Amino acid sequence: MQRASRDRPQPLSGLPVLDLASHCLFLDFDGTLVEIAVRPEAVSVAAETLAALAALHRRLDGALAIVTGRPIAEIDRFLAPLVLPIAGVHGLTRRAADGHVEQAAVDQQLVALLARELGVFIDTHPGIIMETKWGAVALHY
Repeated sequence: MQRASRDRPQPLSGLPVLDLASHCLFLDFDGTLVEIAVRPEAVSVAAETLAALAALHRRLDGALAIVTGRPIAEIDRFLAPLVLPIAGVHGLTRRAADGHVEQAAVDQQLVALLARELGVFIDTHPGIIMETKWGAVALHY
């Protein structure tokens, strides 16, 4: 049986070892970086998580991005002082590694109509929380 070398990490469960020179990481926020909370604003980011993200961002030479249903500004508040590349509101807004932000075209009147219609549904289903965002409506249960 061959022993694992300390200089060369071994794959876990057949997965390849992360190659810091050619791989990138896309990390989900809720349920991955932070625990799911009863209300979206109730999450907290551990200091250890912030430190790990900063270290990964440096080691990957910036090839680390957050993927989330939340708006970019909200993630920035949770991850401060880090400012990372991010796909927010399920990809409707994106911030590149160079800081450039792009937003998809969204019919805000349609989003408002959807929120009104879902409000009727929520009124008859206790325990569901509606979160209206730029370009999207999310239901939490």
